[in-house]
Amino acid sequence: QVQPILLRGWTVWSLIPVGTQALGGLLVGLVTKYCGSLDKGVAFVCGLAVSAVAECALSGVALPWNAALALVFVGQGSFMHTRESFNKKQKSKG
Repeated sequence: QVQPILLRGWTVWSLIPVGTQALGGLLVGLVTKYCGSLDKGVAFVCGLAVSAVAECALSGVALPWNAALALVFVGQGSFMHTRESFNKKQKSKG
């Protein structure tokens, strides 16, 4: 059986990350469409935090300091962007 070069080495298990990435992309599109980019930003930061906690819980290893610091920076940056976008939206309404 000849496989195309692109799919050489793939198994059925290879479809799991591809499928989950595709599903995640669809969910991001739905959140952006129906909730807006502000809520998407909040959901993004919450997702990062949940992922970090789940990884620590499942692996039994503490979150490295640089990952914790990055999570704080991303959270702060997202908060600042969300707050500024909200303020601009309020000013344009009234």
